[in-house]
Amino acid sequence: TSLWNWSPPDWIVERRNLLYDAGVTIEPYSPAATLPLLEFAQDEFPGDWVRVVRETITKILAGDSPYRLLLAREQGRVVGFAHYES
Repeated sequence: TSLWNWSPPDWIVERRNLLYDAGVTIEPYSPAATLPLLEFAQDEFPGDWVRVVRETITKILAGDSPYRLLLAREQGRVVGFAHYES
C-alpha cells in the first residue's frame, strides 16, 4: 500500500504531544548517546540486545542512516529505543 498520504491518527499525535510536554523526546542515534544507550540496553533487555545495538551503531558510523536507531529520552536520560534492519 502507498504511504505517501499516510498521517498518524489523532490519538498518536495527542500522545506524542503529551510525552513531549513531559520532557520525552525521540531522536536518531548520535555518537554522544553510545554509552547511555548501551547501558540502557544492558540493564533493560536480556539476551543479545547489546550486541544488536553495537552492530547497528557500527553500521551507522560506517555510513548507514542514524534513523535506523531511534532513542527515547526523558530529561536527557535514555528510556527506550527502536531499531530496524534494512
